[in-house]
Amino acid sequence: MMHPWLVFIRYLTAISWGPIFIFFILLNTCFAHELNENRASLVLRNDTSLSVVLYINIGQALQKTLAPQRDQFEFIGFLSSLNEIEFSKQWLLATRKLESQIHVFPKSGQSFKLSALNWGDPKVAQRHLQESIMLAVIEKNKHLHSEPYEVKFQINNPTPVSSVTLDFPESLQPMTIVSNRIKQTHYSPGKTKTVIDF
Repeated sequence: MMHPWLVFIRYLTAISWGPIFIFFILLNTCFAHELNENRASLVLRNDTSLSVVLYINIGQALQKTLAPQRDQFEFIGFLSSLNEIEFSKQWLLATRKLESQIHVFPKSGQSFKLSALNWGDPKVAQRHLQESIMLAVIEKNKHLHSEPYEVKFQINNPTPVSSVTLDFPESLQPMTIVSNRIKQTHYSPGKTKTVIDF
């Protein structure tokens, strides 16, 4: 169930973000942030298809990628107050830079080609930032809480994948990685039970 304040925030951001943002910034001049650890889920299917989902602190990633010298809260506030066109430009710049720094290597050889990269709609990403910064101010919380933001991509290899080496940019670290290999078991007609090994 959605946090009651998030419902209120979504209503406010739908009306007008700029004046509201300025108002809250004036009320809150001191800020310390909490970095939630990023996560990655790797799922190998059919031995040759690897699906990757990143669950990242998008505010942290954007600030470290575009303006590492600036305060994170201040920079998220800046991005949150941009109009749609200007934010989309910053979003494209950051995502392209991050993509160029994400590498997945097979046991030997060159980095896999990443396909079906999905960073989501810039409008959704900006609303995500707006909600996190406003919630921090409204709750008078010294830590910026950000729900994980999902980024997805796919790797399709002509030969079976037995292991991979990940090389991710510093802006996505630290990261917890969970990997799974999909195993299929055929349950034949007439059988009363089957064993599944994990």
